[in-house]
Order: sequence, then C-alpha cells, then structure tokens
Amino acid sequence: MKYVTLIFWMVVLGEVLGYIASALETVPFQPGPVAIWTTIVGTLGTVIFAKISASASDSKK
Repeated sequence: MKYVTLIFWMVVLGEVLGYIASALETVPFQPGPVAIWTTIVGTLGTVIFAKISASASDSKK
C-alpha cells in the first residue's frame, strides 16, 4: 500500500513540477512522459533509500 501512495504523490508532484518547468522553458507541457518519468525515479529512489537505511541499521548491531 505504501508504494501505491508513493506512486500517487510522485505523479501529482511531478506533474506540478513539470508544468512549472515547461512554463519557464516555454515548451509545450506533456503530462504522459512526466508521469512515467516521476513514477520510475520516485520508486527507484525510495527502494534504494530503504536498502541503504536497512544496511546501515544492521551494521550498528
């Protein structure tokens, strides 16, 4: 369930960031690629962060 919530918020915040960035760069906004990109990057970042945190907490025992 936490990954569903993660994907939802990554898409929402990514769309907002993509919209603002496209307005600043004066290029057309394309929501599809932005949603896919933020979903992949957000999920990978979270999984990598969880693995690093787990390995750090195991070495302290």
